[in-house]
Amino acid sequence: MKPVLLSFVLAAAVPGAAWADTFCNLPQGDWSAILAPVLSGAWQTEALSGLAFVEGDVMAMPERVEGIAQLRAEGGRLFLNPPNVQGEVELLPAAGEDWDLSMGSEPPLPAEEVFADPTFGFGLACPLSELPRYRAEGRVEDELGGVTFTLYLVVPDAERAYAVTTADLDAPDGTRGVARVVTRFTR
Repeated sequence: MKPVLLSFVLAAAVPGAAWADTFCNLPQGDWSAILAPVLSGAWQTEALSGLAFVEGDVMAMPERVEGIAQLRAEGGRLFLNPPNVQGEVELLPAAGEDWDLSMGSEPPLPAEEVFADPTFGFGLACPLSELPRYRAEGRVEDELGGVTFTLYLVVPDAERAYAVTTADLDAPDGTRGVARVVTRFTR
């Protein structure tokens, strides 16, 4: 199950060219026109932290797992091709969505709490609600099982982005689990 999960862990990318110091308060109507071309291209990814709950066991995910992700703009839409994953997912604008990053039976975990956590050093210049946010959903499968995931991406500026990915894990033997991974994207 770990190879699928690790491939999926690196499923996040973004930021891109010199545009402004911050994307705070950029109206959602401008995201396609301004951000899509700025964010296109290769991004370094680094998994900062992750947890998996599988069959009642808690497992820490490996930290500092690095990779390259590709972001592609087409017709004002953004597509992410994560490292070590076949295919791409569309990043959908997610302004106004209340993100709950909890796993399984955990109490609700508002995205604001995760992105404000000083442990990760995000250093956001404004509240999460004032930044461009995207969401993508997909499924990755291989001989070891499958991962159905939702990726939540925040883009504070043209040089970095942060993603939290939540996932439901399933193996052919019936093993089930959930996971959450935090990933940093940089140019």
